[in-house]
Amino acid sequence: MLNSHYPYLAFTSSRPIDVCSFPFIEHPELSEVLKEYYLILSVSQLSETVEFTKKAKRIIVKNANTLHQRELEQLVYWQPKTVGEIIFNYWD
Repeated sequence: MLNSHYPYLAFTSSRPIDVCSFPFIEHPELSEVLKEYYLILSVSQLSETVEFTKKAKRIIVKNANTLHQRELEQLVYWQPKTVGEIIFNYWD
């Protein structure tokens, strides 16, 4: 999978069409070939739990991030559980 805005790449196995989550996998051979062009994200990075809270109009994310306010609002609305669900989401 390739993020539509950033050069973030991840590998996933097949899944039923009605399942919105992706089973991320490691693929060392392809990673080696593509690492010059993309930031290859690992399963552990993509599986990291997202932690955020909302206080009044302010949204606080405990995970390291550079998300803009509009993107943070989408987190509150869509309620992603992992970093992978944010980077490779179905709502964009």
